[in-house]
Amino acid sequence: ILGASGSEKAEFVSIWELCTGGTLVDALQAAMRSASPGQLDGAGALCPCLQEAAALQVLRGMGGALSHLHKSAIVHYDVKSENLMLGADNRWKLGDFGSASRRTFDLTNAAGQQVLEAEEFVAGRCTPMYRAPE
Repeated sequence: ILGASGSEKAEFVSIWELCTGGTLVDALQAAMRSASPGQLDGAGALCPCLQEAAALQVLRGMGGALSHLHKSAIVHYDVKSENLMLGADNRWKLGDFGSASRRTFDLTNAAGQQVLEAEEFVAGRCTPMYRAPE
């Protein structure tokens, strides 16, 4: 979020960065298109791998975003390569907060985990036993 404003009328406006560099899926597809025959896996298929420096850049962006959300007691619920986007500053950003929600209870104990699973199921966010462990 680049900025936000609110008023006493319960209105909230958020301003988001336009990430024009594509998604991680786009980057992986580009890497696959430019792969040489020497980058084949054991089955003869192209391995859509990023160079180590690029992969570390993705992990740095994702780790920073998830760390910030964790400190803010927010669960994203939809972390995937389609939601990692490259910004104009050449840094990876996490987007699509449509399923995100704030957690107001302790998740470090079994009771907190049960509350989370019940809320997720009731809200229709996911089937608890199939949800990602984020």
